Amino acid sequence: MKRVLLATALVFVFASCKNEKKEIDISNTKVEKVEFKSKTLTIDLTVQYALNDNIWLFYTEDFEAYKYEVKNAIQKSIKGNEDFQTISFEIPEDVYPQGIKFLFSNNKSQKTMALKNIKIHNGKKEFIVDSSNFVSFFNFSKFIDTADGSVIELIEVDGIYDPNIVSSSQLNNEIVKF
Repeated sequence: MKRVLLATALVFVFASCKNEKKEIDISNTKVEKVEFKSKTLTIDLTVQYALNDNIWLFYTEDFEAYKYEVKNAIQKSIKGNEDFQTISFEIPEDVYPQGIKFLFSNNKSQKTMALKNIKIHNGKKEFIVDSSNFVSFFNFSKFIDTADGSVIELIEVDGIYDPNIVSSSQLNNEIVKF
C-alpha cells in the first residue's frame, strides 16, 4: 500500500513540475489611456458685477467650530462687466471643506450684483445651486438684501460693509459628500 501511495505521489510531482513555456500573443490587445479625475474641489460662481471688485471664498474643515479664517480664503479680482462671468475657486488638494462662505465685495460703490449659479465639482461629481434655491442653501448676512437670492443688494450697516453668504447645513451636507 505504501508503494502505491509513493508511486502516485511521484507521478503527481513529476506531472505538476513540467517546465512548459507558453507564449501569449498580445498584438491584438487594446491599450486604453486612463485619466485620473482631480482630487481638487472646484467652486464656480457665475455672477454679474457692474464695477471692478474683489470676491473671497472662505472654507472650513470644521463647520462645528463655525470659523472662516483668512488662512483658508481664496481671493479673486473681478473686472466689472454687464455680462455674467464665471469665477473659479480651486480648493487646495487634499483639503476637504465642510462649509463655505463668500465675501462678495470690498468696493462700497458696488450697490448690486447678480448671482446666476454656484457649481461645486471635482471631476467625478457636481452639485449646482441655482437662483431657484439659493435661499435654501445659503444664509445671507445683514449686509445683503434679496428677494430670491439672484439679484443682491449690497448694504453698508453702521459704517460696516461686509456682504457675505454662508453655506447652510443643507449645503454643508452636500459638500462633505465630495
